[in-house]
Amino acid sequence: MITKTLLYRCVLVLFAVATSAWDTENHAIAQTTPQVSGTNKPKDGPSISWVNPPTEKHLPLTPGATHNTFSSRLADQKIGYVIYLPPQYESHPTMRFPVIYNLHGNGGNELTSLNVIELVNEQITSGQIPPLIMVLANGGHSTFYKDSYDGNFPIESIVITELIPHIDATYRTIQSGDARCIEGFSMGGRGATRLAVKYPEMFCSLFCQAGNVPRLLDLFDQLTDQEREKHLLGPNRDKWEKDDVYAVTESNRSRIKKHLRIQIACGTKDGGHLPTVRDWHNHLVDQGIDHTYIELQGLAHRRTEMIEQLKPIWFDSHVTALRSSGAFDQPNAKP
Repeated sequence: MITKTLLYRCVLVLFAVATSAWDTENHAIAQTTPQVSGTNKPKDGPSISWVNPPTEKHLPLTPGATHNTFSSRLADQKIGYVIYLPPQYESHPTMRFPVIYNLHGNGGNELTSLNVIELVNEQITSGQIPPLIMVLANGGHSTFYKDSYDGNFPIESIVITELIPHIDATYRTIQSGDARCIEGFSMGGRGATRLAVKYPEMFCSLFCQAGNVPRLLDLFDQLTDQEREKHLLGPNRDKWEKDDVYAVTESNRSRIKKHLRIQIACGTKDGGHLPTVRDWHNHLVDQGIDHTYIELQGLAHRRTEMIEQLKPIWFDSHVTALRSSGAFDQPNAKP
């Protein structure tokens, strides 16, 4: 049942699933240099294995999906990503395509969301959605897709200033925010949310999937000076304010309303995330920002189950935004 008001659409989906653990933000930076190997992850703080080629358990990849790398000036090394190109990419060699960027959750990498690529391929080949490109980014462990204050984990800048330009320069994308979507689960949903509201002209659609959205300025006030020094965002309040989704949303309110379609989903048994997800939903209502809000009854913090339950409509919000922006109507976006 869908209940719609002037400000938002709210959906309660009735399903029952088992509970599970959830991601939480690690506040400390446990080392001063990036960890390249995933075998020595610090318990507290960020780390990243920059390139993660598919192993036997990942093969065969979905048709159209490949693992590639790009050279990052900020990381001073190559970074892995997975890209999915629809069948029309080969059959229509002059055609250009919208792009969905998918950000994985905490502890994942560019291979984590291969099942989302399976779903997008299934829906494209069946004609359920128009052809588009999907990119799985690599955000590492506990980076939350932010730029750390010490400069060792510039993940936000890598995504915004390196990965997206690389994809646009390398593949036949429609190089416009009107044809670019972003989504993610857990840490990825949180990261996608912050990037979308911070850079609303770069995206036309956001799908936050159980992404924790805490009030960072409240946390800043609660920490001691020593705790702030060890935090990913460091001791300076202005850095926290620039990364606080609530403050950024208020600052960019008119731009968000103009450019961005927002969908949010979370399970009712996702105790580690639902409180801040509801807070974020209510903040959007208070700001008069239209969005779709979905609660899945009985669902804990489980990505695969969320995909299964929302499978028929998983990409609908993105496709609606792309249609509204005219992405599919551009001359080079048609067969």
